[in-house]
Amino acid sequence: MGAGRVMKQLIIVVEDALSILELIKYNLKRNGFAVIGCANGEEALEIIKSRAPDL
Repeated sequence: MGAGRVMKQLIIVVEDALSILELIKYNLKRNGFAVIGCANGEEALEIIKSRAPDL
């Protein structure tokens, strides 16, 4: 990362309803967060193994 750049806090959102997941992701990204969306807990656990979320 270059000097002066701030890393965005990462949030992992787990939601099985795609339209709701997309709405949540959209709003979080608009508010400056990095977001990963998952359709189920199993998928989220796999992602967390390689990249720990801030929230």
